[in-house]
Amino acid sequence: MLKVVIGEDNRHERLMLKKMLNRISDLVVEGEADNGPDLIELVDKLKPQIVFLDINMPKMSGLEAAIELLDINPQIFIIFATAYDHYTREAFDVYAFDYLVKPYDFERIVKTVDRIKRFVYYPFNGIRQAEKAVEYDSIQMNNRHQHMIIQADERLIFIKMKEIILITRNSRKTEIHTHRGVYKISESLEKIESKLDDSFFRCHRGYIINVDKIVGMHPWGNKTYLVQLENTKETALITMEKLKLFRQIYCML
Repeated sequence: MLKVVIGEDNRHERLMLKKMLNRISDLVVEGEADNGPDLIELVDKLKPQIVFLDINMPKMSGLEAAIELLDINPQIFIIFATAYDHYTREAFDVYAFDYLVKPYDFERIVKTVDRIKRFVYYPFNGIRQAEKAVEYDSIQMNNRHQHMIIQADERLIFIKMKEIILITRNSRKTEIHTHRGVYKISESLEKIESKLDDSFFRCHRGYIINVDKIVGMHPWGNKTYLVQLENTKETALITMEKLKLFRQIYCML
């Protein structure tokens, strides 16, 4: 069952959208919010896979809220729903999966949800499950020996850089996925990225990938690809703009 949260300040439109979503099988509306901050709190608590989000909301716009949601879960399916079609570019700049123009059309919503179901249930033959993560205090880089050093209380854990598969954000924490397991730390992706060499690539706001671990890429939503990596059930996302840059840096053709 896929969980949905709705962010919409208009009570009538929120109710209408909820009724439409309740007609779709394998889908449940877990919560509703009428402003950006409440929506972020609700998503952090309920961990839905899908968010239907109005762009014009009080206290915080839908576009601003979407950026915060990606820090909670970079693979959350954000579907913008608005009465205006001139926000399309801004919506996809924050990695929206789809963009719906009001009034709501039930068949259009069904098509969008069906696409999401395919990505959730059948991505790369079902490798989307997450590994268990262990939380640690801080990290250091030892470039001379190509190690990342993670500190936990009085312990030091040495991770070979070549063993790192990807680094991602999840529930406002940074997760380092390796052959040995997943390590959760508080440092931002920006701080870690500044210390990595060119064997790592920042492919998305929420992901850094080891280029040598890439197995393949598959279309995901609009202007985004899903990246399959070896030795992990996790996947990453790469935007069209980042893909162009990736080709310039790493591809011979």
